[in-house]
Amino acid sequence: MRPGARPFRRPSAVEARVQHGVERRNLRLPQGKYGVAVRNSRKFRWASQTVAACAVAIAWVILGYGLRSQPDPEAWSEFFEAGGRFAAFIGIYLPFYLLAPVLAVVVVLALVSTRDWLSGLLTTAAIGVALFEGWVAMIGGPLFQAQPHLMASLIWCVVADGVAIVALVGVWLTHTGEPTRAVNGVAVGNSRNLRRASQTVAACAVAIAWVILGYGLRSQPDPEGWGELEAGGRGAAGLFIYLPFYLLAPVLAVVVVLALVSTRDWLSGLLTTTTVGVGLFGCWVALIGGPLVQAQPDLPASLIWCVVADGVAFVALVGVWLTRTDKPTRAVNG
Repeated sequence: MRPGARPFRRPSAVEARVQHGVERRNLRLPQGKYGVAVRNSRKFRWASQTVAACAVAIAWVILGYGLRSQPDPEAWSEFFEAGGRFAAFIGIYLPFYLLAPVLAVVVVLALVSTRDWLSGLLTTAAIGVALFEGWVAMIGGPLFQAQPHLMASLIWCVVADGVAIVALVGVWLTHTGEPTRAVNGVAVGNSRNLRRASQTVAACAVAIAWVILGYGLRSQPDPEGWGELEAGGRGAAGLFIYLPFYLLAPVLAVVVVLALVSTRDWLSGLLTTTTVGVGLFGCWVALIGGPLVQAQPDLPASLIWCVVADGVAFVALVGVWLTRTDKPTRAVNG
């Protein structure tokens, strides 16, 4: 041992646990280019998540105001018989009251914590609010006349939900997951954040495209246009358009939820297949639904906006595939 050198001493168990805790805390912080902790990203993530949670709550409150505002007694008595009122309660009001406490729990958790899994849960809640808005718009045709404030409430609800989606993009961009590693071992954390943001945008765009298409198929029909369709034409429309739409809707919902809560490599292929399927189904409706376009006046505009939303999903999927984290293949000799 050199003169003046300190003898080697093995750290005690307490010192080892303290050092291990310090290393774990350092790993939780987002690392910069040279290992410097970027604390501002966590502050920005907290601010974006707070804005998104507040926007989701405001959207649900606005929708509830439209459903519970002052009704029109004449419209209720004219358009809603006993069966119509019961259907409105089962299809719209009961799901609204059942989902309200679940949404409240998600919003409160998102306001008090910034855990990584909460970003996926809050994104799912925002998409669920948007899908419920589309559901109300599709099946609540006579309800718009019975509730005069419902249409304006739906418009403002869509605006608030759009603000939530924009804020959630900031949440996903500052996601503090484990960084991917380059060939030379350099940590590249931004690629995973970009992948999460791109996949979230793609999943949201696919869901919005399907909701827009459903709105065109379930919007207020033209009685004269439907009267011109014979019994065979109505049966063909139900068998080749409406039935596949209802059968594919839960499958698409499962894919969207999986894409929002995980970034596994196989999900990028599944989401791409779903996006292509939505585009092909829109083309199928446009090709064989000629007489249906006259019976459903809002269907052409819905098809156009569906194509636009599906195009946004394709553009976002390019970012997903560019940041794909495939494991390198191994050579024969190791």
